[in-house]
Amino acid sequence: MNQSKFKQLDDLFQLIISDIKKDIKSELVKFDRKLFQKIFSQSYVAKLSSKELADLLHPEIQTGNPALEDWMIERWVYRHAEIYQFFVERLSVIHPDFETIKEIEKEHATKMVDEAIRRFGALKTYLFSILNGVAFTPATLQELALLAKDDRQ
Repeated sequence: MNQSKFKQLDDLFQLIISDIKKDIKSELVKFDRKLFQKIFSQSYVAKLSSKELADLLHPEIQTGNPALEDWMIERWVYRHAEIYQFFVERLSVIHPDFETIKEIEKEHATKMVDEAIRRFGALKTYLFSILNGVAFTPATLQELALLAKDDRQ
């Protein structure tokens, strides 16, 4: 499932890498030494830019490495704990066991998205919504994607 998340966010991949660059440089080797050596065997990781890291990691993600994808999502969400907490609080109001929510009703979604955009910006709200699998309708996600695109420019 996460592979489709990264495919959906392909044009934002470098931005995601930029947000977790320190984790990639210091923690990825602990997570999977063989993978780290495979990806960075010819590089001095500490000197790589976000773009260079993205260029090296992108093929691994595109070929499908669920463990790496999960690790990257976990690191991104960890680095954005404030937006995670925001969504936990708002979703818990809808249903105490918010992970069981199949789809957020438009009324709740509109309020939640508007407040999240005011607090975190459209781009971070969109990234979080996709990476963490927030149960917005496809229409809400499409609107959010357009706002994120405007936010990025």
